[in-house]
Amino acid sequence: MKKITLLTLLIVTFLMIAGCGQDPYTVDISYQSKEVQANNQKLLKEYLDKYNNAADDDQKMDYAAEVGFRYMQMGNYREAIKYYEEVIKIDPVHFAALNNIAVMHEKAGDLKKALEYEQKLYEKEATSVEVVRDTIRLLVKNARFADAQGVLETFSSYDKKTDNYYAEFISDQYSFIKEAQATSTKK
Repeated sequence: MKKITLLTLLIVTFLMIAGCGQDPYTVDISYQSKEVQANNQKLLKEYLDKYNNAADDDQKMDYAAEVGFRYMQMGNYREAIKYYEEVIKIDPVHFAALNNIAVMHEKAGDLKKALEYEQKLYEKEATSVEVVRDTIRLLVKNARFADAQGVLETFSSYDKKTDNYYAEFISDQYSFIKEAQATSTKK
């Protein structure tokens, strides 16, 4: 009797641990309609065929990006990242590939990896409001407040038109960094 109880306890414990340990690189897409899911499956198959039969690196890169995007839409971040990495092998500063890899790592909770890819994008697009915003957010999430401040100072030094949008963006980002830093020091 004790053996059965112990065995049952071990099985239940294993199932609980396995259930709690869901892969953060697999995302639930049950919110998508069956039509959207079926369309993504169809497009994935088409782009995989084209990727496997690509005539040159440019075609291979384009199809790898499409395959990566479809896997991302289908919630399979591991496969999506694999294909986006193929894109980066051909074009190391491919905007969509770097951005999407950073987003997927961030959503999966790997903030260091997300920042690694976002910084590659920042090196290419340091004047982009969106890239600066995302870089600052990831630096802050990695508790690198001085680096976030440095990115913002660099951005604010660029000759931007005396546009209220940029001034407001810079002000908002300074506030974001200070609030995050203050919250971090309270913990």
